[in-house]
Amino acid sequence: MKAKNAARSYRWKSAALNGLYNYENRATTSLGIAKAASLSASSLLRIAQTRLSPPSTASSPSIVSDIARSREFYSKAFGWTFTSYGPTYCEFSDGRLTGGLAKGGPINPGGPLVILYPNDLAEAQRRLEDAGAKIVKPVFSFPGGRRFHFHDLDGYELAVWSDR
Repeated sequence: MKAKNAARSYRWKSAALNGLYNYENRATTSLGIAKAASLSASSLLRIAQTRLSPPSTASSPSIVSDIARSREFYSKAFGWTFTSYGPTYCEFSDGRLTGGLAKGGPINPGGPLVILYPNDLAEAQRRLEDAGAKIVKPVFSFPGGRRFHFHDLDGYELAVWSDR
């Protein structure tokens, strides 16, 4: 039994190496935590909260139908800035982390759930709704805090989480 619990603990900590474990077996933002196997769950959560505070994400480029529309949406919702690299790709930044938006290929929502961490959950929801997001899971509590899920303009599901 002890070995089984140790293996389960190691798997959870390994998941934290690849991102915040969001209680749905989906890993999100990469944390790059050294020696995670020796850290407790509460230590990992504190590190994640420090590394991910006000909204941030790191991801592979998302395929979007209209780069200009997506830029406007994410700028209005989260205040991200963008650098254009031609008509089919742009990079976004929250001031610390970057990601990309690309035009082309089929829009294929799904994959890992990207979780954003703002200072104020209610304010983040208001800004998202004002920008045109559809709230698909209202705010709910879970063992790590509270969060809600939304669809962006291309139908990608993302979540916004807070421990406050």
